[in-house]
Amino acid sequence: MKFYYSLYELMPKKLGPKDQTPVARKGALLKIEWSDGKIGYADLHPWVEFGDLDLEQHLSELRHMRLTPLVEQAIWLASIDAKARKEKVNLYDNQLVLKNNGLLMKLKQASVEVLDPYVDAGFSKLKIKVGLDSIHEIEIINRAALTHNLKLRLDFNNRLTWSSFEKYINALTPQAKRQIEYFEDPFPYDANMWKEARQIIPLAIDWELKKIPIDQKDSIEADVLIIKPTHDDVNARVEQCVRWEKKMTITSHMGHPLGVMQCAYVAQDLAKRFPKMMLDPGCLTFDVFEPNEFSNLLNFQGPFIKKVGGWGIGFDFILKSQKWNLLKAQ
Repeated sequence: MKFYYSLYELMPKKLGPKDQTPVARKGALLKIEWSDGKIGYADLHPWVEFGDLDLEQHLSELRHMRLTPLVEQAIWLASIDAKARKEKVNLYDNQLVLKNNGLLMKLKQASVEVLDPYVDAGFSKLKIKVGLDSIHEIEIINRAALTHNLKLRLDFNNRLTWSSFEKYINALTPQAKRQIEYFEDPFPYDANMWKEARQIIPLAIDWELKKIPIDQKDSIEADVLIIKPTHDDVNARVEQCVRWEKKMTITSHMGHPLGVMQCAYVAQDLAKRFPKMMLDPGCLTFDVFEPNEFSNLLNFQGPFIKKVGGWGIGFDFILKSQKWNLLKAQ
């Protein structure tokens, strides 16, 4: 097996005119060649802020043929891509076309009209990054419950404490609570605290899922598992969902468009096999970054992601034009 890599940068869009100029995010596309000649591609896009090793550490480990969890997932996704490329089929052919949630990165300084484009585009669910300005967020959420027919997924990224969680919940109107599908990572995972919290509102576990061993038998105090195919052992987490009778949401890792398209494919594949367990995925994260040559080829309509031309996951001609560096063992 040979590994090649192509470094890239993604420039986050500014969320507001007064925000600081964002810092480019670094990642690498991997091209993996198997001994039988199959070639597949995947994305390696770590989030150090959430506990991932940085990019160079992943590549350094791979040079010594030590596989980090992200690289293991990249190999798995690349193997799916390689098989389809060899068979000359597009992974999106004959798949379910799933409705994704929309994504709103913040509500700060926004009015309730910021939700209008999502309703107009056909979204029925919206994920909102919250916990930055609770008073204003709650005001908008309460108003939205009266004016917009949207289910909300509120992602706190562990910004709350138990005290601020109680204040947040108590400030929401009964109608607003009915429109909230779940709170995602309200505060760091603690079984006792999460057990008490989920008696008040459904909870989803995302980055905190790292704390749950892949072989853990006992169920956890969450209603929904957020599974990122680029980061999580998908098959093992799905088995946990089945065993624990949990729902799951497949989301992207907010990385390179190629990796995001692979996450969306996994969601489509799982939806066919586990329709009662799957919630609407959250893979429409392309708009977080400034456009590039890959995102310019994307084909999506409202909440629906369509295939990109080519075999496997697509992007054939652009992938061939990348500068590929052989990852040599040290």
